[in-house]
Amino acid sequence: MVITIEIIDFVVMKTLIDQGNSIDILYWRTFQCLGFSKDILKRKTTNRERVYVRGYVDLKTRFVGRTNSKTTKSHDLVVDVNISYNVLLERPSLNALGAIMSTPHLAMKFLSEDGDMIIVYRD
Repeated sequence: MVITIEIIDFVVMKTLIDQGNSIDILYWRTFQCLGFSKDILKRKTTNRERVYVRGYVDLKTRFVGRTNSKTTKSHDLVVDVNISYNVLLERPSLNALGAIMSTPHLAMKFLSEDGDMIIVYRD
């Protein structure tokens, strides 16, 4: 499912939600477009990757429904590969949200800080 999110007040379209992996990924091209400095990257811990890993970054990510939103902190791996998505959100972000995915409905549901139901539909 592809949605739009906000990362530090920037609207990021083409965000792929995937429940199959255990790490959130921010692509290098998106990292640069958001205007971040390389200085905020935390160094990677291993050199066994098949793609070029730039490091890790902690970001505030906002998920917006029709009437309300919820912000979580994500720990993203920054990789330098060419792909058609800007961000790949996986189980860590979905678990932090307490999100439930419905692929037949192309929607994601979770509770706001106030306890209201937030529904994010696909783009």
